Amino acid sequence: MSQSSSSSSSSSSWMFRPSVLQQPNYHLLKVDEITDYYVRDNERAEQENVSIPSHPLQQQQQQPVEQSSSSSSSASSCVVLLRTAQWNIQAWRSPHGSRADIRGIQNTLRQTNADVLILNEYHWNDYNQIHADFERFLRFQGYRHWYCGTNSTPTLVASKHHVLEYKEIILSYERSALCLKLDVAASSRPVWVIGTHLDHLDGSQRQLEIKRLLNSFKDQNDNHGSNNPFISEHEPVILAGDFNQQRQRDYTKMEWQRIVTSMAKRKACRDDGVGNMLESHSFRCVFDQVLLQDTSNDDDDNNNNNIQVLFNWKTASLPPSTHWSGTTIDYSYSRNLSVQGVYISPAGYSDHRMTVCDWSVPTDPAQAPTATIDAWNDKYHHHMPTTTTTTISVSTMVTATTATWIADDASSSAGSV
Repeated sequence: MSQSSSSSSSSSSWMFRPSVLQQPNYHLLKVDEITDYYVRDNERAEQENVSIPSHPLQQQQQQPVEQSSSSSSSASSCVVLLRTAQWNIQAWRSPHGSRADIRGIQNTLRQTNADVLILNEYHWNDYNQIHADFERFLRFQGYRHWYCGTNSTPTLVASKHHVLEYKEIILSYERSALCLKLDVAASSRPVWVIGTHLDHLDGSQRQLEIKRLLNSFKDQNDNHGSNNPFISEHEPVILAGDFNQQRQRDYTKMEWQRIVTSMAKRKACRDDGVGNMLESHSFRCVFDQVLLQDTSNDDDDNNNNNIQVLFNWKTASLPPSTHWSGTTIDYSYSRNLSVQGVYISPAGYSDHRMTVCDWSVPTDPAQAPTATIDAWNDKYHHHMPTTTTTTISVSTMVTATTATWIADDASSSAGSV
């Protein structure tokens, strides 16, 4: 696989590896020293014009009208494009722990123009005015629905598409997963988007959390004796978040040895088994889809293997780091749909980097949602405060979904998160 055929141009790509992992004394460096390397790498990437391309639908609108109808119609009729952005925003803190540039975070998200946002560590405490301002920003950017976890370091998921079903899965005392079933387009199958954040200390705990999530898919979706699982094995699913674990395959041999030495010093888990567990349930990491996109001609995944996966780094097998430590711990996985583009942002407003993915959702009119949503087109939910967990049943759209809601109209009181 040639770099020129799959990566973005060098003017917008990561052309260097994490500088801190090139240091022989990596395991001896202090947190502030490692963070300094992370900040300098972000600055270098911005100086070298590393960027996220515009939304694929915007690119299509900007293409010349004279393109051959035979070459464009087949692609447009096969898939619907969906963009997700996952970012641990460290509770509005900068890499060194000071108050983050909130406008900078908003501008980065605005430019990304994602259909779905997955924001880890949305808050640690009640930042009333910050959240009120950010929820106003979400409305202005066209996000119709957003949901926040109920734990101490919650994940927020926001969607521009209608939410057909929502459920929060409690994974442990401090961790949960937000599951949204989205009506992406009238001609496509609904897509599940799941945002989560696994334990940051204990590898066995992370494995238990992901096991609970996968087991929850088998739970019945109603109380009437139905045999239908909550999420069936045939439905398209995107799982994204901060997984708090490195994978050996994402590093050079030298880099991995330095990471392992640091792990041994900190008594950290080398492999929590989460990746293998997800793969055994047919989930694929986007970084692996980049690497393996040209290695198989098998006809699976709704004929989407032939979709070229774009990315904004130099070598397909080695993605940029997403964490201040110089390692990659933020992942996006999928089942029953393929990724079309994967991009790591150099925006340095948090101690994590944002991961942006463009997904190809197969069209399937027979699988389109039957519930009518026209009446909801210009309305926002008037959600309950987050201190209250409620069951809401709305016509045939949202069926007995237990959820924690964030107030999202202008009259809501501040600090609803």
